[in-house]
Amino acid sequence: MRRSMTVAAAAAFAALAVAGPAQAAHTQDLVFGATLLDQPKGQPWAVNLNVNATLGTTDGGLAAPLHHVRFQFPAGARVNADKFPTCSPGSSFEKTLSCPKGSVLGTGLAKVDARPLLNNVDAKLKLFNGKGNASKRTLYLSATTADSGIEINLVFPATLARVGGRYSYQFDLDLPDIVAVSGAPPVAINGFNVDVGGRIKKHGKKISYIDAPTKCPSGGWPFTGTFTFGDGTLPTLSSHLDCTLKTVSG
Repeated sequence: MRRSMTVAAAAAFAALAVAGPAQAAHTQDLVFGATLLDQPKGQPWAVNLNVNATLGTTDGGLAAPLHHVRFQFPAGARVNADKFPTCSPGSSFEKTLSCPKGSVLGTGLAKVDARPLLNNVDAKLKLFNGKGNASKRTLYLSATTADSGIEINLVFPATLARVGGRYSYQFDLDLPDIVAVSGAPPVAINGFNVDVGGRIKKHGKKISYIDAPTKCPSGGWPFTGTFTFGDGTLPTLSSHLDCTLKTVSG
């Protein structure tokens, strides 16, 4: 029998979690990648970004709930969010989205661990552009499943904000505990893979959501990711993209 799960919570991005009486240490891996869309002369490179995270525990058991996700992106990058259509949550309690064409900024999959019911459920992810300004903007992440034994229909708000120094933007996502069925532990996210970017055409001109920095440091463009679980925050992960858009660890 299918079990239905619809959570209306003002939280953000897709990663889910599990609580258990005695939990092993967390494991984490994070890789940033990029795809070059075009390289116009004298202008920033137009790129799409890939974020690939693998989460788990040393003994393969359920992890503590994932409560917060933070990513930081290299200085000099530019997001053209104001040029793209925006969407907003619907008025229904189920947090449905009403989104125009062109507001989808990313797609991907999350691996959901809902033991003791199921331990490997694919949730489809979509990232939508929301309202904001050059300093701070709301994004929306939806997570849905189909024919998996558990029905998921969630929308999480996230924040993309301008920061200074070594980084240009910071993405923050809060997550509530999500329980698939009464009495079960919160579900966990064992990983997610999301492609972010996109292009639209206005007045005959192509506009990309992400423009890469026009200058590349000798060590490459720096990225970081930080995951906070119910039992604490793990060390920040960092990686670099070299000037040919290949990932470099550290």
